[in-house]
Amino acid sequence: MVALYAAILARDPDRESRCGAVVKLRQGAIENLLDGCYIGMFDRQADSAGVRAYMGSVRSGRYTDARLRMIRSVKFERRLPG
Repeated sequence: MVALYAAILARDPDRESRCGAVVKLRQGAIENLLDGCYIGMFDRQADSAGVRAYMGSVRSGRYTDARLRMIRSVKFERRLPG
């Protein structure tokens, strides 16, 4: 992250900028994780309702909780055969 910051702005980030960049990178990783679960389980990206429903669990590291809630959802149940 520091190298990218320096390459773009030709300087090292200050502490506040570094912290802000780390938060944004982590947020992107969390959103990608949620989208990955959605694609695997529902064959589509998460919509805004899905993000609202599961993002709290994912942000706090309760990935199993989020996945179990997805599995127990009516949307997932409808995808199951029979």
